[in-house]
Amino acid sequence: MHEWPRELLAFKERSVPVYIHLAAANPGQPPFCCRGYGYHLELAPGAGRMWISVLKSQWVRLNAYLAANPADRSRSSELTALLTAGTDNRSYQFKGPFIEFRMPAKEDAASIEEQRRLTARYSPHLAPLVNVAVSDCLAIGFRIGAVYEQTPGPNAGELVSERRGES
Repeated sequence: MHEWPRELLAFKERSVPVYIHLAAANPGQPPFCCRGYGYHLELAPGAGRMWISVLKSQWVRLNAYLAANPADRSRSSELTALLTAGTDNRSYQFKGPFIEFRMPAKEDAASIEEQRRLTARYSPHLAPLVNVAVSDCLAIGFRIGAVYEQTPGPNAGELVSERRGES
């Protein structure tokens, strides 16, 4: 059974604002990237999912971009999320196949509210720029296939965790 690295679990539990970017890339096209306003990690042993809350208008554009993927339609589209702690730039990149989109669940709404609170605490002048209502968002889910260290420094780009053939 797959265990998640301690540093990843510690990152998840930090009480700092996290800057979130969700991206997709189609072969031969520039990547699509949008801002996330909350994230929810499900890091059960042997399984991992990530939910990124984005504006509904961003989902419309992301969905159109994914639909334009000329790749094999029998495979799920790959998504990448970059999470960066706003206090020290500690960051991780999560990659994996798209699962679904849905209205924000209780956990997603709590994450959006928590990120709003933490941003107001640590960066009060930035808070008005990133405040969004939960009702303006959808949660985009993907299965975590790999996690990379992205923090600037000698370990940037190194694989932290990988899951193959696990559900």
